[in-house]
Amino acid sequence: MPITVNDLVRAFHNGDSTFNYREGEFKFKWAPRDDPEITWLAIVELSRQPLSDEQIALLAAGPLEDVLAHHGEAFIDRVEREARVYRAFRHLLGGVWRNSIPEPVWIRIQKIRGKPW
Repeated sequence: MPITVNDLVRAFHNGDSTFNYREGEFKFKWAPRDDPEITWLAIVELSRQPLSDEQIALLAAGPLEDVLAHHGEAFIDRVEREARVYRAFRHLLGGVWRNSIPEPVWIRIQKIRGKPW
């Protein structure tokens, strides 16, 4: 059965910030790489919920950073829109490090995000 946004959100609130999941008996997937659309929707949903500082840090340096590293070009327009509308999302971007995010995407993130932390 395919992973859903609610599955990832529920797992995150239960302490699993990896966004890894099992698909079938022997197949494991990493949602930020393998299911970026579902991952993006889960990140947006979580960013609009009350989260602890620790959860915000885990979301920023984990799934969000991973989606941007693997699929940044496909998502940067949506990232910019979300950051313009939601201050909490803009703050979330402050916890993203460049890592392997492509340079053009990183430049755009730096322009829209809140203060790095």
